[in-house]
Formats: sequence, C-alpha cells, structure tokens
Amino acid sequence: MIAGQENIPKNQFILTSNHESPLDPILLMLALKKPVRFSAAGHLFRPWWKPKTWWYWLTLKLIGRTIPTGDKSMAKILQTLQKGKIVGIFPEGDVHPALKQNRIHTGAIILSQLAQIPILPVHITGSAKFWAFPAWKIQPWHIGKIQVKIGKSFLPAKVDLADKLALQTIADNLMKSILAL
Repeated sequence: MIAGQENIPKNQFILTSNHESPLDPILLMLALKKPVRFSAAGHLFRPWWKPKTWWYWLTLKLIGRTIPTGDKSMAKILQTLQKGKIVGIFPEGDVHPALKQNRIHTGAIILSQLAQIPILPVHITGSAKFWAFPAWKIQPWHIGKIQVKIGKSFLPAKVDLADKLALQTIADNLMKSILAL
C-alpha cells in the first residue's frame, strides 16, 4: 500500500526514509514513480573480487546510479543535486544491524541547506518481513504487508552548519517525523 502520493513535490527534493531492508530503494522508486540517485554505503562496492560485492553492484546499478559514501560523497551528492536530480538518503545509515550507528546522520539536513532543496520524508513498514537482512531470506508472501507512507516536504530550519548539536537535533527530529508517518 502506498499513501500520500499527493505529497510528492513536482520539483526536485531530497528523499529521506527509514531503512529496514535492502529492498527499500526499489520500493521508494516504485512509490514515487521517479528515478532516484541513492547514497549507498561505500563498503558495498569493495572488495570487488567477492561475488556478494558484484551482486550489490548489479542491484544498485539496476535501481539507479548510486553515490558511494566516503570522503567525497557529500560533494558528489551536491553535484548531483545541482544537476536537478533527486537524491535518496537513509538517515539511519546502513541496513545491516552490525553496521548501524547509534546516531542519525545529518547529511540530508546539510545538503538541504546548501542546495536549498526541500526534504521529503517517507516511512516504510513491512519490507524487513519480505527480505530480512542480513539473513538473505526472502519471503514473498509478505509483499502485501509492505506499506509506504509519504509525508509533506519541507525545508529544515536554517542553522550554522558548524553547530553539530543543532544539526543533530534537526536530524533526530526528521527521523522522528519519518517514523511517525
């Protein structure tokens, strides 16, 4: 089920969503009916000789051009936004439970301020029941239980980008609003 498609901006935006399954980027693109360039964890692209890395690379290429996280990822994402593309960011970070951090990332807030592009919050539920990670266990009979709820886009409050505490507070509030949808 998809709710809130009327909230999808006609113009450019930064897509933000919770992240519970590797299926999430595909679900988001289907719900929005727009191509999205996702920021993807840099570790998915190395080491290149392992079959699992090839699988990630192929999957990520199929759903759209991705921007691996790393030293220059913010600059690359900003360039992508300046070209008029939609960028998807998961503020929680990685979907893998062992790699999740205890904080919400502030990148979407920073990029929104730098590019003056609104953020579109989206909440996905049920995708982990379809494809639990890292078990690699796909259960197709759960497809009907997946829900995508699209909120209203907004420009976050302006703050000094050097004020880490203020950025973190806004990012935490963004994640709370996503989960409340």
